[in-house]
Amino acid sequence: MRVKIPFQNQQGVAALEFALILPVFLLILLGVIEFSLFFWTRNSLNFAVQEAARLALIDGSVTASQLNEAVLGSLPEFDTHRLVITTAKAPEERATYMQLSARYSWPEKGMTGFLPVNLEAAVATVRIPLAQ
Repeated sequence: MRVKIPFQNQQGVAALEFALILPVFLLILLGVIEFSLFFWTRNSLNFAVQEAARLALIDGSVTASQLNEAVLGSLPEFDTHRLVITTAKAPEERATYMQLSARYSWPEKGMTGFLPVNLEAAVATVRIPLAQ
């Protein structure tokens, strides 16, 4: 005689497993997208600041406003209200340096708006030795 085991019906198990795994999978996917956007933003800022530094090295008479325009020209897809560009001269013992930095404030809930991740800001900085 065969004994019937209770709860042996397997109908709907795949749907239940899918319902349990889907939120975790979506959270991981959105996290990957958010961090990818953050690192893309940081790398774009680094590229723009380095391009402006090259301009300053080639043309020694470039002004701070021209450097700001060079950075903004390299970042056309960025929200300019979140972008802060600063230039400052820093005299040291043997040389004078110009420090150029860009800071892009990250939205509080991230770019996707689903994750409560506060990455604060993406920052890029470069120091340029000025000709004496």
